[in-house]
Amino acid sequence: MEPIVSMKNVSVFAGEKNILANVTFHVEEGEKVFIMGGDGSGKSTILKVLAGLISYQEGDVNVFEKNMKMLPRKEMLEVRKKLGFVFQEGALAASLTALENLMLPLRYHAVCDGKLVPNMALELLAMVGMQDYKDHFPIDLNLGMKKKVGIARALALSPKLVLYDDPSLNLSGLPRRKLEEHIIWLHDRLKITTIIVTSNLQFAKREADKIIILNKGEVIAFGTINEFETGTDEKIKNFLVTGNLTKIF
Repeated sequence: MEPIVSMKNVSVFAGEKNILANVTFHVEEGEKVFIMGGDGSGKSTILKVLAGLISYQEGDVNVFEKNMKMLPRKEMLEVRKKLGFVFQEGALAASLTALENLMLPLRYHAVCDGKLVPNMALELLAMVGMQDYKDHFPIDLNLGMKKKVGIARALALSPKLVLYDDPSLNLSGLPRRKLEEHIIWLHDRLKITTIIVTSNLQFAKREADKIIILNKGEVIAFGTINEFETGTDEKIKNFLVTGNLTKIF
């Protein structure tokens, strides 16, 4: 069986600057793959390339066995229906309530009878524990709540793949831990493939099937925690202790 996601020698340029350089990795169906690296290392860019939100200049990207560079617009839209994207701050429509934010993609893609849309949206909110806040606008929700609604929206079309862009960023303590645990619970319950950009090393060490470590747009390590810990690369071992790439590379 082909990987659900693969990148081979992928490069993204912005002028003369390399955002990604010869990035290669693959993700098997059902895996939890974490992406880590310093600021500006290209973590979020990988997610956007996989979602077809930005273009790449070199290499091959395959999602659901479809070559993203060669894909006609209609087929690209079909690929996007199969994946959910969770933005850092939730990226909710400010003028819509939590429930209305979820009803929007359901109605746009006509996933069910129009009369059933509110109930389906409410079920999605319940999946992330936000059903009691269905009539709240984003301005009335704290950051953790906004992130939960954003996750529920990403699940609206029953995706096979969910891309999380540092979902627990700017959270700390118990709220961060609970959100991270909920993401893993959703992964297990829905039996989906999950790719997570994270700045929380402990989250990755607890839950990752594999980890991609980036530095200045390049993949400097790709594998399991055990492979990193038992390997010979002392810089990677130091990163697993400190979580800080800037002092190592």
